[in-house]
Amino acid sequence: PETIETVLLTGLNEAAAVSAMSLAMNSSHEVSAAACVPAAQAAAIHGGSEAVAAIRIEGFVPSVAARSAALQELLGGAGPVTTLDAEASKTFWASVRDVEPFVTSEQALWRLSVTPSEAPAIVADIPDAAVFYDWGGGLIWCQSEDGAAIRAAVAAHGGGHATLICASDDVRRATAVFEPQPKPLAALSARVKESFDPRHILNPGRMYEGV
Repeated sequence: PETIETVLLTGLNEAAAVSAMSLAMNSSHEVSAAACVPAAQAAAIHGGSEAVAAIRIEGFVPSVAARSAALQELLGGAGPVTTLDAEASKTFWASVRDVEPFVTSEQALWRLSVTPSEAPAIVADIPDAAVFYDWGGGLIWCQSEDGAAIRAAVAAHGGGHATLICASDDVRRATAVFEPQPKPLAALSARVKESFDPRHILNPGRMYEGV
């Protein structure tokens, strides 16, 4: 794009941030990305100390300026509004893309794909989780050793997928990397794998136990 600008709402709780992101993404202002960074992850993402909801718009300069002004008016009632210019926006979204708060940690990292409106409730049900939200709340990056609590929370709030991205060997041995499949689908997966790999030499157990 010719230019990028990011509209920031500061100081919102996570439920209010997800509502604001949904409002922006359902508007006619052609939002290209929306993320929520809680205060605990703020320093790693944008160098600040407050939680932010970030709305990205891209395109030609006059269009971006007009849409930014309209979004600021639309979202102004939710909390204090500021903006990031093109260079600051590139840095911010690169940090979101690279999961910057969690790249140096040794804790287990999960990628949750969920219904955006359910994201804050899911996080509330995971003890001691460190998170931030992308895709308007539909993607949660979650740092937690409690895989059972994560999958139970996802199932209890509309369903979705919880994938273990990285973890210690001990956690990987005890935890399924991918969302467990229903029994009929698991049986089908096993039959397909068997037809392609009758000698069981192609990454046995990497995706699902016993497959």
